[in-house]
This record gives sequence, C-alpha cells and structure tokens, in this order.
Amino acid sequence: LLFLTLGQREHINSVTPGKVFEYMGSLKPIIAYIPEGVTRDLLSEYGAAKCVGIKDVEKGADDIEKLFKLWKRKELPSGKPKFVDQFERFNTAKVLSNVLELIDKENQQQRR
Repeated sequence: LLFLTLGQREHINSVTPGKVFEYMGSLKPIIAYIPEGVTRDLLSEYGAAKCVGIKDVEKGADDIEKLFKLWKRKELPSGKPKFVDQFERFNTAKVLSNVLELIDKENQQQRR
C-alpha cells in the first residue's frame, strides 16, 4: 500500500506531481489524501486508489482498514496496466513525436 498526500496549494488542482506516475507504475494500491482536481481524477481511473479529502481522517482510516482486510485475504486490488502504460516514457515520447510531425506538416503546407 502506497501513501500519497497533497496539500491544498495554488495550482494543485490542475497539476499532477511526477510521484503520482511513479506510484501508478508500481501497480500497487494507493491511499491518497488529496484535494479535488486532476490528480484525483487520474487516480480514480487507475483502478486501485482510495482518494479522500486531505482533512477527512475518519474516511482515510476506514479505507486503510478495508485495504488491510483485503491484504490479509490476499485480495488487494492492482492498478490497470493498460491505463498505466500510456504514461510510460516510450509512449509519451511517441505521442509528442506525432504532435511535432503534425505541426511540421502544417508548417510545410502553409509555406506552399
């Protein structure tokens, strides 16, 4: 079980720290004390994260207890490999390469 916490700061609702992608890459369950925003949305799609508000101690404790019981039964959830794969460097570099090729083609057409 991995633990993640993000405090309420400016722009935190629109920025995802790199550590989140490292955590998802492990495919392990994550308990995250985070505010609403893109990181929470991302972890919801990951498939093995419990997200609670940064001050919701009771809910977090309940989720930790549930995950502990799942661990004892050897039933911990795992992240979705297909979802996580899209964030691998090779795949993100490929997407960037495709975008740059499209921009180059548009620039070439505009020069004609």
